[in-house]
Amino acid sequence: MSGDLDTLIRLRRWRLDEERRLLAGRLRALHEEEAVLAALEAEIVAEQESARLAADDDIVFAYAAFARVAVARRATATQRIMAAEAELGRQREVVRERWRDVRTLELAEEARLRREAEEAARRERIEIDEIAVLARCRAKRMLKP
Repeated sequence: MSGDLDTLIRLRRWRLDEERRLLAGRLRALHEEEAVLAALEAEIVAEQESARLAADDDIVFAYAAFARVAVARRATATQRIMAAEAELGRQREVVRERWRDVRTLELAEEARLRREAEEAARRERIEIDEIAVLARCRAKRMLKP
């Protein structure tokens, strides 16, 4: 029985580790998407500053085209971030569930080991008590005249 539970615990831990690796990948993807959005925001600010300082109408007209594209890119980046956050949330729940499975098995194994130790201690007490009773009986027989 113990071997079966140990094997099952190892298997569940392995699955938990795999889910944690997936979680780390999803977290990296989220950070990458956030970095893309931050870079886009910095690009927008730089273009706005350039357009503000420019006196040429062609540059202002070019900025308007850039702004339309930038708004669409920002919306796309924001949607990808929201999707990455949703995936991250789902993966966190999977990791939590796997952890609960592992912990349940670990607690069951600990309880089984504790019961076995208590049973061994009980048997040892019974043996010691029996030895004491036999020794007492022998001592009484030796004292009789």
